[in-house]
Amino acid sequence: MAKTTKTIKKTSGLRTKKKVSKVKSKKAFSSYKQAMKYLFDRTDYERERPARYNVTNFDLKRMEKLLSLLNKPHRKTPTV
Repeated sequence: MAKTTKTIKKTSGLRTKKKVSKVKSKKAFSSYKQAMKYLFDRTDYERERPARYNVTNFDLKRMEKLLSLLNKPHRKTPTV
């Protein structure tokens, strides 16, 4: 079990007293089967098919719209 320390200051002096209290560990899974189910339910990017490069997927119009909504911050800051 993990332990943690708390510092408690006394008002009657300059000494500090440390108290050690036990902290219960939190288990994420109760079984191996539950842990494997959790892992396999997530997206596997290695098996996912890549997006095809075309005009509809990779267009800068959405980014231009976002920048215009933010008052075009890229034009206010001089950069090279």
